Amino acid sequence: MQPIFFPFFVFIAITKNHNLLLVNENLFVQRKLVILFILLILLFLPPLYKLTAKLIDLAALYLSWKNKTDVCARLVVPSFAYPGETFSGYLICENCGTHEGTGYGEVIISDENTNLIYFLQTTGLYRLKPGEEFSMNFSTSLKEGIYKVIGRCFVETTLTETYRKIVIARPPKPPPPPITVPPKPPFYNLTLKYEKELNLTQAEEYLFIIYVKNSGDSTIHNLTIVPLPGNISMKIIYPLQILLLQPKSEVMFITKIKVPGELKEGTYYLRFNVTSKEIWREGRVKIYVKSLEERELVLSLIKKYEKVLEQTSKEIEKLKAEGKNTTLAEEYQKAVEKKLGEAKELYRLELYKEAKKKLDEVGDLVEKLVIEIARLKRIKLPVKIPAYLPVWILLLLVICLLIAVIALLIKRKYIYAIRLRRFV
Repeated sequence: MQPIFFPFFVFIAITKNHNLLLVNENLFVQRKLVILFILLILLFLPPLYKLTAKLIDLAALYLSWKNKTDVCARLVVPSFAYPGETFSGYLICENCGTHEGTGYGEVIISDENTNLIYFLQTTGLYRLKPGEEFSMNFSTSLKEGIYKVIGRCFVETTLTETYRKIVIARPPKPPPPPITVPPKPPFYNLTLKYEKELNLTQAEEYLFIIYVKNSGDSTIHNLTIVPLPGNISMKIIYPLQILLLQPKSEVMFITKIKVPGELKEGTYYLRFNVTSKEIWREGRVKIYVKSLEERELVLSLIKKYEKVLEQTSKEIEKLKAEGKNTTLAEEYQKAVEKKLGEAKELYRLELYKEAKKKLDEVGDLVEKLVIEIARLKRIKLPVKIPAYLPVWILLLLVICLLIAVIALLIKRKYIYAIRLRRFV
């Protein structure tokens, strides 16, 4: 309930209670009017009080007994500057009083220890009417530090002072440029492994194997062998080209070297290039060509094929350890061993022509054997799933199913117990 309405409720209560009023009707009316007048005074008294206070404030404002003169000061300076750099500022002084007066201004700069650094005063006096102002500009340079700039404005004997702080400091060193590591250029390299020297005879054909390894850190494309012209020829058998060779991977190229029958005895060089899209390497084989009798030629071929069989046997074992199917390679290996054994027996019986024919058959089988090994080396096996893994997966599914059945039985038993309690 608002306090302003309280007198009205009192008035209503009094007028309704006839036991409190006199019996005389005229006296009752007079008292009723008096009470109503008092209530009206109480109703309008707060607004009259507020209006009176405002009138007093206005009178104090316009009929003030303050000083006849007053001055306002405004100082503008930068907050930061560099050592030795000239900065500027200005001071504005205004006559804020009600009477005309004479004024002037001062600018003082002091350091943190209040030592005077700079002082400037207006050269003359200014006659200022109320509301008029004057300004004084200044400029200077300071050493590194924190300074206080004080502005003083005078009108007659009235002083107004204001100040600002300015920081003189060297600009912070720019951050070092970000270190950008240029992308590492690809490194291409090929490592060749082959027999550097050979002893061959006139009209001999020899299987020559070249191992090429990508010893760089980037993939090499379109890898192939290119024989260079010379007295001794080379033919690429398998593979003709490798489209893609990953880093640290190795490939085996099978070639056939043929010595012409009319080539004289001597030392010759067979040159070839291993080329790719990104890099190439040169290979060179020193070949000693001899003219042997039939017996010596057969013995030389037997020793060479024995050496080849020893090497292919190691390669087959490696492929088998990698899990590759070496059945065909093993069959070729056994066939070569059998034919070579027959050639040895013919050589022992001094049937050199028959032994040479048998060795030609051995050469054909060796070529097939080496090609099969090279093919197997290029095959990449898929990742094998362990044989026991499906069993473990099935066992895990059975365990999960049992857990689900047990949980369902427990839930049903619990629900049955709750229903039984309700009936009881």
